[in-house]
Amino acid sequence: MSINIKKLVLIMSFMLVSTFTYAEGNSSVIVKSGSFTLADKNQTIVGAVTFDETSSSVFAIEYEAKMRENLSWGAEYIAYNNTYASGAGKASFTHIMFNIRKLFDVTKHVEPFVGIGAGASTVALSGIGTGTGGGFGFQLMAGVKFPFKDFSAVVEYKMITATPDDKAGTSVSSSGNGLFAGIGISF
Repeated sequence: MSINIKKLVLIMSFMLVSTFTYAEGNSSVIVKSGSFTLADKNQTIVGAVTFDETSSSVFAIEYEAKMRENLSWGAEYIAYNNTYASGAGKASFTHIMFNIRKLFDVTKHVEPFVGIGAGASTVALSGIGTGTGGGFGFQLMAGVKFPFKDFSAVVEYKMITATPDDKAGTSVSSSGNGLFAGIGISF
């Protein structure tokens, strides 16, 4: 094991232990759906193709742990599909993001927030230009959480930037923005 990997493991372990020290014990799992629009509908896969900008099967699930100082961290799985080449091809995009949010206490049941996330992004193409690719993804989010004792409602706007590519270097942009709404269970 190289010295850099040992340092990284040590730093990550310290951060994990620190997180538990600052945690309030207020976690939630949030299931979300909504609308998502690709930023770039004209892309090159096997020749130039036009994507349907409006995504279908938009789904997200997130684990969130609230910490002191109105901060939260978590992990999120986001998935959506887009067709291209007049429906002859389909792109299935997935993202696994690690998020950090800053929440603002307005009232007991209204918490606006801003946040960032980073992680892995993948695409699976079927129909014309089949294949898979992966890469780094990044997101910005802003929204409002409506927390209650055992559940919460969330409305958020996301901007995702990701361009997964395959071993041959062909890439597909899954970047775009969308509005999500969801329900969370607190524990």
